[in-house]
Amino acid sequence: MNLFNTYSLILIMLINIVFSVFVLIKRFLIDEKPVDFLKHPYLWINASILVFSLGTLVILGLQQYIEANKIQIADKNAYRQIMPILNVILYSGYSYAFLLCKQAPS
Repeated sequence: MNLFNTYSLILIMLINIVFSVFVLIKRFLIDEKPVDFLKHPYLWINASILVFSLGTLVILGLQQYIEANKIQIADKNAYRQIMPILNVILYSGYSYAFLLCKQAPS
């Protein structure tokens, strides 16, 4: 009950990564309409999900190893140092994408 299931996390994060890459490939390489990448919400949403999933896959996939070896950054558990940064990246990407959607002409 108190043991974190890393196998299900790894599966979910790999699915997130694959689908984010598929969306980015389809939207920006296959579609033929020229698009300004930095002003497109799909880029920001999927890129932030991709970065978050990659970081979470590494940090939480290695959680038992980090706890067993007491790996620390600035006298804190590595998980507690890196996960807030990943959360900021994820929700900043979401916020910027929603702002871009609001600014888009109807």
